[in-house]
Formats: sequence, structure tokens, C-alpha cells
Amino acid sequence: MMLDATKKDVHRHLLEKELESVGIRLNKQKPNIYFKVNKKGGGISFNSTCPLTKIDEKLVQMILHEYKLFNAEVLFREIALQT
Repeated sequence: MMLDATKKDVHRHLLEKELESVGIRLNKQKPNIYFKVNKKGGGISFNSTCPLTKIDEKLVQMILHEYKLFNAEVLFREIALQT
């Protein structure tokens, strides 16, 4: 990220907020989600080791179908979505 030295620190906060709103995480760990595409078949295998409050199997399936992925394994080990 390149910043202008003549601008105040507010400019930096605005850029960080904009990047985070589109899903780019600065100085944060990636979510602990296991994902593997199966080439042979078997459909979508969805599992979670924690209670999911913001996402469910139907939403994951719709997202994968948007990317034309019909055979995959998905395992949520932590809640990864922010409000």
C-alpha cells in the first residue's frame, strides 16, 4: 500500500477500511477452513467443528455452484465471517 506523506493518517484508515470491506485482510490470519475440490465426484461434503451462526450448508453450496464446483469437501474449524 502506498501512502502520500502530505495526507493525514485518516487516509490510511480509509484505505484499510475499504480493503477490508472487499475481503482483503491486513495483518490478520486467514480463516481456518479446509477446502478441497474432488475430481471424481461425490457431491459437496460440508462439515463444521464449531457452531455456525452466519453461514449454513445451503449458502456454501450456492457459493460453490457460482464457481461451477459441484464436488468438494468443506470443513469449517472456526467462524470466519465478520459483520
